[in-house]
Amino acid sequence: MTCQKKKKRKSFLSFQIKIKVYFNESTACRQVIRLNVENHGEEINYPLHEAARRGNQSFLQECLKQGVSATGLDQMGNTPLYWASHGGHLDCVTQLLAQSNTMINAQNKIGDTALHVAAARGHFEVVERLLQHGADSWVQNKDQQTALELAMSSAVVNAIQLNRSASFSNTTSVTYSAADYADDSD
Repeated sequence: MTCQKKKKRKSFLSFQIKIKVYFNESTACRQVIRLNVENHGEEINYPLHEAARRGNQSFLQECLKQGVSATGLDQMGNTPLYWASHGGHLDCVTQLLAQSNTMINAQNKIGDTALHVAAARGHFEVVERLLQHGADSWVQNKDQQTALELAMSSAVVNAIQLNRSASFSNTTSVTYSAADYADDSD
């Protein structure tokens, strides 16, 4: 191949987007997206994470439909739920929370959870949805900070505090019967 043909081929590939889907023996799907833009090739080995990060609900649905795990971790230990929360993509967060075995309190390598990042970025509706699905607001990251301490808006602070007080009152209420008061043993 001459030098001229190599340049034309490289130029052609630089703007081409290839999507490859491979199926393994258990019919679970492994997707690799190869993007070649302006001679900078980038391989995305975590398509569900990328769909969640970008808020691309239709691609997220397709990945889940093809069997891509909603609990997979990327190189930094982030789940797709973390990335959807990071972007404030409520529809994607809701869809991921509907999956079985969602790791809602999964911590990445720096200890942040989906709730940490949603609170830090001020995504009130996402924070509410995560709390409704049982996100633990007491989890600390590696800097010993909770989502409440990272919260950037008063609405998020109030939502977390309200959730904490509701769960505190539910776990600490003690009921005594008349027989307990009549007992003389102390």
